[in-house]
Amino acid sequence: MQSLLGCLFDIDCQTSQEQNIHRVPASLVEGGKDAYLDIVPTKEGFNHIALFSPASSGDPHFLTSGKWEVTGGIQGIDAQKGIV
Repeated sequence: MQSLLGCLFDIDCQTSQEQNIHRVPASLVEGGKDAYLDIVPTKEGFNHIALFSPASSGDPHFLTSGKWEVTGGIQGIDAQKGIV
């Protein structure tokens, strides 16, 4: 079985429906390190978009917050505009 991090950078890898992982181009990350976005629950229990940088980090940096949830998944990353 392929590891999650290995899966992140393998174009042919399929993730499960529960995962909503998107690789972040190194050009968009401070220090140019591999990173990814995922939707994970906050301490308060709301699902929000989090950046994991470097990709091996277990500590999320939340890009969204509040008493609401991100639904519908991450649709994509526009590398030219630097938006999710």
